[in-house]
Amino acid sequence: MGARANYVVVENGAWTLHYSHWGAGRLATDLAHGPAAATRCFRANSPVPQDEQRIADSWLNDVWCEGAALVDHDRRQLLWFTDPGEGWAEYTARREVLARMWPGWEVRWAHDGLGDLQARLGLGRDFTRTPGTAESDSWAPHWVEPEDDDDVTVLVTVRQPDGTVRARGGCLDPFLQLIGGQGLLGLLPADSPEPALAAMPDGGIHLDPGSRTIGLWTTRVAFGLYHRPLRGWDGWTLEFWGDDHTRQAERAGDRVRFPRTDLGPALADWLRRIGAPPRDPGALLRQVAALPSGDDRTVLVNPLATVRHTAVEPTAEEVDALRAVIAGLLAEQ
Repeated sequence: MGARANYVVVENGAWTLHYSHWGAGRLATDLAHGPAAATRCFRANSPVPQDEQRIADSWLNDVWCEGAALVDHDRRQLLWFTDPGEGWAEYTARREVLARMWPGWEVRWAHDGLGDLQARLGLGRDFTRTPGTAESDSWAPHWVEPEDDDDVTVLVTVRQPDGTVRARGGCLDPFLQLIGGQGLLGLLPADSPEPALAAMPDGGIHLDPGSRTIGLWTTRVAFGLYHRPLRGWDGWTLEFWGDDHTRQAERAGDRVRFPRTDLGPALADWLRRIGAPPRDPGALLRQVAALPSGDDRTVLVNPLATVRHTAVEPTAEEVDALRAVIAGLLAEQ
């Protein structure tokens, strides 16, 4: 139980690893006040001893890590991921806020999760992964069609032999839709209407059997994204487009019209919550842990779950800067 997070801070050629049992749920907030505030916060949370940082067991893994950030002051780069939030609007609002609160920094979503962070540190993408156990090893191709256009989470476009493009909306995570293999092509319904896209999906896939290329964009974490070739797609080339949906639109032509998303509600909600006391999910568990065991009751609580996330408060200037950035973005909507 928890929202476990790993943090890495790189400065003056050295890096430190930190852990928080509850940090993933507030990672966007801890990052939003800028590099200095985020660095103070991350360094205050459970540092891993220097001689253990290059031991895989000192890190979380793909199963347990629900958020992570690497703040590299030497290169002025930020890599991070957590739950992408409530759809495209919240994901994009976070991206726009961080772009302005980290001026002069390269801010990137870590699509391969901890694999991206560990590769940046020279540890390799499989540092905490067992080789050959990618999700694709046991995932069979299947297709789940949405009940209506509001439920589309992945847009799949396919270029036909005559050059035309078909579009289909599905209900699976974009990368999970891919990793079952090219049997997906035979599962796409030929008679369902093309989606009107009432809202932005989480990602998209463009398939071109003629050139045997796959284009993928997503706002989700796709563990094992860089394992090549993708199982079941031998002879195909994968082009990863990050979260850039316009690349799919270019290849699909007039078959795709992505809707414009109003970021106003997501930004307004964020502005309203600035300065609110951070939620403490471990409070109830600390109460339970304090209960005595009885004849018919044994109290078992993971000790790590009772440790508070160390939320070092941003300065008044950092809070004012965040308010100004969000207010500015709201004015642009």
